[in-house]
Amino acid sequence: MKIIYLILFLLIFSAEQTSGDERMYESTAAEQHAPCSSIGWKSMLALSAEVAAQLIGEEAGSGDESVPERKIENMTRLLNESSGNGCHDPIFGEPAVVASLIISTITTTSIALSWSAPNGNAAGYRVEAVGNPSKNLTVNTLFTDITGLVPGSNYTLRVITLAADNVTEGDAVTISRFTKPDIVTNLIAKNITRTSITLMWSAPQGHAHGYRVEAIGTPNKTVTVDTLFTNITGLLPASNYTLQVVALAADRVTGGDAVAIVTFTSGLDTTLRMKLSVSASATKEKELESIILPELIKYIEQYLEDNRF
Repeated sequence: MKIIYLILFLLIFSAEQTSGDERMYESTAAEQHAPCSSIGWKSMLALSAEVAAQLIGEEAGSGDESVPERKIENMTRLLNESSGNGCHDPIFGEPAVVASLIISTITTTSIALSWSAPNGNAAGYRVEAVGNPSKNLTVNTLFTDITGLVPGSNYTLRVITLAADNVTEGDAVTISRFTKPDIVTNLIAKNITRTSITLMWSAPQGHAHGYRVEAIGTPNKTVTVDTLFTNITGLLPASNYTLQVVALAADRVTGGDAVAIVTFTSGLDTTLRMKLSVSASATKEKELESIILPELIKYIEQYLEDNRF
């Protein structure tokens, strides 16, 4: 009877091992196949050792042939449980990295990204904006718009390919950018002279690490300052200038939108203006005299002729 048990045990063992080694699962993401393995393999080996010991050693005095039989039943049960639905969870390989990561649009509070799909398979992408505040989202498209950022702040942007389990991931592709600074407020011009204009303004919301100030006219002038005021010099008297201030990020390249006002430099100095005024008055008097006097004489002569006695 024990020999029958042994043969039965070997048949079960062989059948379960073969089916466990040859079963394959289909990965919907990678469309590849890989062998399944039994969770209870160690338990099966332990039970097989116990059964073999009992059959070969013929435990003295037990007289209970049901012992090895129960062991074989336990092995069969464990093998069935370990098989489950015929396969373990698939193991996914590391996805390849995305290609051609670019920034398409930058605003004061958002950055739009796009990229090309990696070689192989990808079920999705985790996109991170590392900064203050940091942002993290998962998408299944080749683009996304990260919102809720702070104006004038630096962000490290990372795109990571995900396998179908949404856990296994590839290496990150990284790029860094600043959001646009916000606009300055309360821009005013004061202390206007013949050749200079002083500007003052208030800092924008978020971060600003400098300001580009431009006087657009003849001639154009551009200065970059770290203060909330500046004096633009070297202008022409009585000239029209568009004055604009742009907040800059820490890279001194990324700028916000310009805020502009229009004003004139003052005219000529007082003494020269008075001389020109006197000259202009004298000229006008002579012009008036040359026009009015002849007409007045003609009127008088006509009057006298009509009233002659």
